[in-house]
Amino acid sequence: MRTTGLLLLALVFASVHADDDDMVVSYLINLKVLEIREVMQESSTDDRNHSIKVSLADHDPIPNLRSWTLIIIGNERKVYTQEAGDSQTELEFYGDINVLKNVFVLGNDKSNNTVAVYYGIMNITMTSRLAWVGDAYHTGGASLRVDTGDLEEVEAGIKVCRKEHSPCYFIGVPLPEDIPRCYASTDESNPIKVCDETITKFKEIREPVHLERSGNNLTVHVTFSTTPTKVEVLVFDVNNPTNVLSPENYQCQAMNEPRQVHCMQQLVAADHIQTLMVLVVGLDDNGYVLESSFAIYGAPYITLLSSLVPYLTLLSSLDTPSEDKTGLIVGSVFGVLCGVAIIAFIVCTVMKKKKKKGGSSATRVAGEYERTATQEPPSREEA
Repeated sequence: MRTTGLLLLALVFASVHADDDDMVVSYLINLKVLEIREVMQESSTDDRNHSIKVSLADHDPIPNLRSWTLIIIGNERKVYTQEAGDSQTELEFYGDINVLKNVFVLGNDKSNNTVAVYYGIMNITMTSRLAWVGDAYHTGGASLRVDTGDLEEVEAGIKVCRKEHSPCYFIGVPLPEDIPRCYASTDESNPIKVCDETITKFKEIREPVHLERSGNNLTVHVTFSTTPTKVEVLVFDVNNPTNVLSPENYQCQAMNEPRQVHCMQQLVAADHIQTLMVLVVGLDDNGYVLESSFAIYGAPYITLLSSLVPYLTLLSSLDTPSEDKTGLIVGSVFGVLCGVAIIAFIVCTVMKKKKKKGGSSATRVAGEYERTATQEPPSREEA
């Protein structure tokens, strides 16, 4: 009843207005919405700024149309406005969608009277979060963090992250640049598709990440440009990439100061593993990734591991048990051999220099892995 009342109220105010004490009736054009999409705001450098794109079915030209108004009623009421064209079918509003229960699209004339209207019932909650991590997106291989949110699963090309395994990490995998997560509205009279196409761009942790190890305990020291509310750390064996050493929840027990994170993670079955690859990811209180970086613990010569990166693929969230949540495979024997040859050549040079200079327990990784790590460990293979 409350929803019906809101609709009737909107229609009354849209249809009748006062002008010099005379009641003037406006003829409403009924609009049909085909699709609603939330996308990254192209004109903004801030990944948290999104746009809502509304696709309308073709309609007759609307005389004197001046503006469009989008009203979203969820946990709160949000109103967005943009200038209009009389036959316009593609609308874009600067804003975002979290909870979407009822939607109004209103066309207003030059006197601010409503002359066109759409109303729909959605009952949709959009809480999935995707982000490129460790490095910027590229078609040859990219690293993606997936939190399914309220969805049962998220498909990223041929990779699938299921809710029971979320969050999932895909590392060095060929992935599509666009990964929409779509919902169906509950309005049977006019079913429409509502899609979330936002993916947070990669932002590197600027300061080097320092790693310390005592047995199976890995301590991470990292400084973020923005203080995260949560940190995830994914650790795996460089010499055996299928061996993921982090606990399933990726968490790192943290002792935080403003922007600085000091945390410790207990690795799984890492007693005899000397060289570790670490991915550190900082998140805000809404689940969005703030910054991330790769770092390495172990021998200095692994700083040339970037020669192997294109051949390493992290598989997660396929049809295997949760304990297999994250897996790395070697994709090209030739590439690995080339990488090993280069590393062997550099080892001699590095070791000679090391005799003159003291070595450090943690080094920054070159090339694609020249990122620093932060806080919580990743879950097991989901392949």
